[in-house]
Amino acid sequence: MGGAFFASYLIGLRDGLEAALVVSILLTVLARAGRRDGLAPLWVGVAAAVVCAAGIGVLLTYVATGRARPARRPYA
Repeated sequence: MGGAFFASYLIGLRDGLEAALVVSILLTVLARAGRRDGLAPLWVGVAAAVVCAAGIGVLLTYVATGRARPARRPYA
């Protein structure tokens, strides 16, 4: 089971590095084009993506650990 957690960690690390690379490329393109007015919307998008990812992670953890109330059988 520990191998699965390590593999998931590596996948998350790789995806995080890829996202950081994409954001840094977008920052460089905007800066070199003299479009510094586009930096604020870019950072808002990054923040929104982080909040959405964290929210989905919390939701999936909540459901996976079984803390969600199980459905009742109507005629037990």
